[in-house]
Amino acid sequence: MTMYQIIIFLAGLGLFFSGLHLVASSMQPLASSKMRSILSKMVSGPLSSMVAGSLLGAMTQSTSAAAFICIGLLNSGALGFYQVLDLIAWSSVGTSILVFLASIDVRMAGMSIFSLVGIGYLTNIGRYITGKQLINFLFALGVLFLGLGLIKDVSIVLRGSSWALEFIEFASEAGLIAFLIGIIVTFITQSSSSVTILAVTLNSAGVLPFFDSILLVCGSSIGSGLSIVMVSSHLHPQQRQVAIFQCLIKILGAFTLLPIVFLFEEIGSYSIFDFWTSTNVGVRLAIIYLALQVMGAIVGILLKNIVTGK
Repeated sequence: MTMYQIIIFLAGLGLFFSGLHLVASSMQPLASSKMRSILSKMVSGPLSSMVAGSLLGAMTQSTSAAAFICIGLLNSGALGFYQVLDLIAWSSVGTSILVFLASIDVRMAGMSIFSLVGIGYLTNIGRYITGKQLINFLFALGVLFLGLGLIKDVSIVLRGSSWALEFIEFASEAGLIAFLIGIIVTFITQSSSSVTILAVTLNSAGVLPFFDSILLVCGSSIGSGLSIVMVSSHLHPQQRQVAIFQCLIKILGAFTLLPIVFLFEEIGSYSIFDFWTSTNVGVRLAIIYLALQVMGAIVGILLKNIVTGK
């Protein structure tokens, strides 16, 4: 690996994480007091809680941000404790949008988005508040996808190197390594969706095997939950309980999905259904990420209802 390739790879990482933070920042106006008011009105039943929680996750693209918004709703008295738990259980589902977007041709997607940004400036839609917010969001998305494109380009080059092949062989023999890497990296970055997006990119480039990519995604879910608990350690007991419940959701999702993954590995094929084998590998990982969030939410809410008798 040359110095030029190292710089390109690091530049890709820099653009990717910068884009991720810019996306979160550009979505903050949507998570304002007005958004909180809408959420508090929507949470009236199981179905509405699912929709509201998914909407919150889609708007923030961060389970940590969603958790603190839920804690804010609890503190203000806008929602009760159990309503907040239902809302936060589904918030991770909305974060899967970026993962699905990353499963397409990221470089072309980034260029297409930047072209829309250029058209936006040419037509001067930035003079309107909504137009300015849209341009900022599209620019952030373009930066994110361009960074992924750079990472993918370097990863394709790495695929042919001898040490990369040795690493792939080692990873395929020790899937636990990928699982632990997912936990550690997500604990540091505090974003399971970003680690999943990187897994999609590396798998598409042929650097990370599909099975290990799944383990990385499962590990990232646990790492995200642990990071939320750490960040909320200074809060009051009831607020910490919300964060702990979010962590429990993440862990339950991972350990509910993992037995299914190992069962498929034992069978030796993921091709139980024709549509699965004909689907883009990146889309498969995105579906697995979504299933991970949905499973965690369902199991977590069921346990909550059993414990509380509601």
